[in-house]
Amino acid sequence: MSKTIALKMGLAMAFFIPTTGIYSQLASRKLEAVDTYDTKRPIIFSDDFKGDLRKWELSIDALYTPEQRPLSSPLVKIVPADDGIPGKMAVRFEVPGTPGTFRSEIALPAEQGLHDRWYAERVMVPTVPTDEAGYIVMQWHAVMGEAALTSRNFPNLAIWIDGDEWTIRRAVGTPLNIKRDVKPLHTFAEPGKWTDWVVHAKWSKGDDGEIQIWQNGVLVWDVKGPNCYSELPTDYTPYLKTGIYRSSRKETTNSEEPTVVYVSDVKIGSANATYKIMAPGH
Repeated sequence: MSKTIALKMGLAMAFFIPTTGIYSQLASRKLEAVDTYDTKRPIIFSDDFKGDLRKWELSIDALYTPEQRPLSSPLVKIVPADDGIPGKMAVRFEVPGTPGTFRSEIALPAEQGLHDRWYAERVMVPTVPTDEAGYIVMQWHAVMGEAALTSRNFPNLAIWIDGDEWTIRRAVGTPLNIKRDVKPLHTFAEPGKWTDWVVHAKWSKGDDGEIQIWQNGVLVWDVKGPNCYSELPTDYTPYLKTGIYRSSRKETTNSEEPTVVYVSDVKIGSANATYKIMAPGH
């Protein structure tokens, strides 16, 4: 690794805290796609979280710019996955429930151009929220550029927990005319049980776009057509963020119990990937 790339990654290091058994680590301040993805391989990115978070940027509450972005946070920790597999690690995300706290996520950089990509990860929630507004655990965001000044930046694709059920939400169109839809899956988010997700997205502004989503090995959504925003200054593949985004808590003044989510086994595949090699456990 070059010195330049190391500096971009924030010189992230990992160390072990014997008294807690929890790994504490630094993330990166600003990442570039060229430093993150190996696009010559079917699996262009993977993280089993057995090291640190230097492959990711932290996204905490309203700290949006690289200058504001923290390199570490007690709200994002690598911990044992506790899924019965020795040595398996996961990231524990927490939104503490204090007024105005709403986001605890990690994010990857966007690739220029619209690409055919596969995504996989495992998600576990220890408790199910009673808030019917729910929250996002996986989302794919556009790079809006100047359009962000005049438009809401809804994710092009998001996997939510609405109440106690899994839901998929989507946003397409132009920045000034965003069209959104919802796909309830009618499956419960069961506390303490891991859910396997595989997503295949042929990102496109046209009719040749496609999104396929598998939940625990079952194809639960297959939809064709536009799946990202048009009329943006530059086209970028929507970038992955995962953890907790709970928009209903943005303007709150009350306190409540923390929201916690665990994520493990993140992979991203190229157009040459298949469901078989993306499925968690393979």
